[in-house]
Amino acid sequence: MKIKIIFLNLLLFFFISGEAFSENYYCKIANTTPKLDLNSLPFKDVGISIDYINKKIWVRDGFKIQNLKFEKNVVSWFHLFNNPVSGKPRITYNYFYLNNKKFIQKTFPRKQNLKASDLVLRMEFQCR
Repeated sequence: MKIKIIFLNLLLFFFISGEAFSENYYCKIANTTPKLDLNSLPFKDVGISIDYINKKIWVRDGFKIQNLKFEKNVVSWFHLFNNPVSGKPRITYNYFYLNNKKFIQKTFPRKQNLKASDLVLRMEFQCR
């Protein structure tokens, strides 16, 4: 009987916690613009968990997620960081497409009035 109570308590805990309702995705880099040697990149994969019920996400890299939006077939957000090599401030817009499980990141300089021509790097990941 004690085992049943412990099991029910654990089950209840997982359903109350946010990750109980999340989908986990493993995303492997497939393409970059401009073209880069994918083997030379410091990272080649990204782990993402998406909680559709509570409208939350967790990204393995631990960036502070801002402006999170859940739309019909896409989850989008951005994060700010400084380039570890140059030290320049950057902003990356992230898009996870639910219908084909693609994750796309577009990195720009952190400035006002961005244009498409300001794109520093576009990375495309295929997820499963």
